Amino acid sequence: MVIVLFGPDSYRRALKARELVAAYRAKHPLADLLAVDLEDDPDSWRTARDFLKQPSMFTDSKVLVVREPAVAEEKSWIGALEAIVAAQGAVAILSSEKDPANTFRFLDSREVERQEFKELDGRILEMFVAREAKARGIVLSAGALRFFLAHLEAFPLRSARARTELDLIRMTGFPLPVLEEHLARLTAWLPSREIYAGARAIFGEASPLARLAALERLLVDGEPAAKIFNFLGYLASGAPAAALAGYDVAVKSGKLEYEEALTDFAMSLSVGRSNATGSSAVSRAETFLQDAI
Repeated sequence: MVIVLFGPDSYRRALKARELVAAYRAKHPLADLLAVDLEDDPDSWRTARDFLKQPSMFTDSKVLVVREPAVAEEKSWIGALEAIVAAQGAVAILSSEKDPANTFRFLDSREVERQEFKELDGRILEMFVAREAKARGIVLSAGALRFFLAHLEAFPLRSARARTELDLIRMTGFPLPVLEEHLARLTAWLPSREIYAGARAIFGEASPLARLAALERLLVDGEPAAKIFNFLGYLASGAPAAALAGYDVAVKSGKLEYEEALTDFAMSLSVGRSNATGSSAVSRAETFLQDAI
């Protein structure tokens, strides 16, 4: 069985992948598990291919999670995925920003389960915000809701941003219903376009010095280090996300300051093609699965 999750809303895609993995593990507690991120490590398709082809010793069940599967177009990789479509006892969950069926046509068949995760907007975004606000015990006035939706519409990653900023609103202890004037006070604390552009630069620059320069521009502009750190977390996936999780523990345990963690992260971040070995790729996959379930 193959399940395809695609679309620009990476946050909801990740939540769905975790939900699917958890459901599968509940039914098959001994199932073999593997996750790979081809965007982070393009060569990890070989590990995934071998995982699909090799028989399991103690179970007939296995689940594979693959982020950006269309990065690799080798015939043996395509063949392994195509074979799993009708396989019994095995599930491949493919998560991608763009529809991988544009590259692998067999993924557009009726035998493949597909779910699209578009960027939330309009009435759907409003319903999402209303549900998440209710879950947190937050009541937004009509004006505050319009203000909040207008703010969200100006940015990408709206589902993740909505949940994070609703958590911030809850922590402020504003009286209910929350008014537009209350939210206006928080505007300076909400991630800005400058942070988004700076964070993308940190992830995109190949040179450690260029990444450090992007970080320093944000700090010089007065963006709080904690806010920069949290926003990097919104965008991170794979090995960078695992690294940020480690820094987060170090900061919260008092071993590092946010500025130190950000500097070390920017200098040590690997951008582009990874030179990871198969064993380290599996290690990152295990970390992902620990977080995912």
